[in-house]
Amino acid sequence: MSTVLGNLVWVLPRPRPSIVDGKTVYYKGAFPLHFEKRLWRLLGKPEKVLHPFGGLAEIGVRVDINPETNPDYVGDAHSLPFDDETFDAVICDPAYSDEENKQLYGVERPLEYKKWLNEAERVLKPRGFLVLYHDRWLPRPKSCSYWMRILVLVSQHHRARVCGIFQKDDKEDV
Repeated sequence: MSTVLGNLVWVLPRPRPSIVDGKTVYYKGAFPLHFEKRLWRLLGKPEKVLHPFGGLAEIGVRVDINPETNPDYVGDAHSLPFDDETFDAVICDPAYSDEENKQLYGVERPLEYKKWLNEAERVLKPRGFLVLYHDRWLPRPKSCSYWMRILVLVSQHHRARVCGIFQKDDKEDV
């Protein structure tokens, strides 16, 4: 049996710059303008949202290893400080490679895909949404079903992003 996966294409403006010490600063790694609010509405306006890599996120609880982004929690997505099944949505926007993690964010520790993904699944409530925002289509998490995919375009000469949206299986449905 095959499943038809819903697909959308969003063409969005670049992220809004920040003003730091009177200077305009473009933070690499920020979502395109309007992305978060559109996604939040698409997911049905979930009440408890977590961004494990999201120091600059606009909606929800922000965890980031970089204290300069002023997250709600300075921490590592590989070991989240939350109880199991706490969040209605978990939005993951990790660095796209270990090299990028080091270059853009100054983080020497390699990203362990399975480890941070297991943490995201652990803190997500059953029937909650797990969003994987990346420069490639990432595999389906083991405890989730496909829900939708969004191709995000920002501007010419920039890589497209793939936003895979998965819904955590209810324990009774497994």
